[in-house]
Amino acid sequence: MREGTVQAITPVFSKEYRQLHCSTPDGLTKAGPDLAKCRLILKDKEVEKGREAPIDDLGCFAANEKLKEEINSNNNKKTKKALNNSQKQQKRIICNLACPNASIWFHSPIEQGHKACFKGLGYGLEERENEWYIWRADKCLNSTATFTVGCKWKGKEAIERFNILMKQKFPNDKALFEKLANGHLQ
Repeated sequence: MREGTVQAITPVFSKEYRQLHCSTPDGLTKAGPDLAKCRLILKDKEVEKGREAPIDDLGCFAANEKLKEEINSNNNKKTKKALNNSQKQQKRIICNLACPNASIWFHSPIEQGHKACFKGLGYGLEERENEWYIWRADKCLNSTATFTVGCKWKGKEAIERFNILMKQKFPNDKALFEKLANGHLQ
């Protein structure tokens, strides 16, 4: 390159944000009697208000699944013992985050001092068939909480797949939400 010329830089990643806002009628952060209703919010920037799904629990489903060993050796023994003595099945509500083929790169902590949702025991992220989901379980199912996740697509090929999927297949939020209501995005 000659001195004084500027070379265009092609971005090697694309990012968006998702929030899952779950609320109970009483609005409390401790487990209450009512199951929380959740609403997915799409965001291009972390600090913007975002675009809400048209209905609660869009892209969410209930499942009874085997517990996974999701705690590490640094956690206390009391927590491990409680997990090991619990039932083999756990009721979970699992919600699609509308981040197909992404590598999740940011998962913010929920409200400080939350009394019922603890990462790894009450909620977590998981990838299934190239789609990202957030699951809630135990007392977190009946608690008000907001979960924020950043989705990042890395590399030129990933960005091209993302653009094809999101821009052509889902030219607007309405098309994306309609597909999400029917199950998987892909």
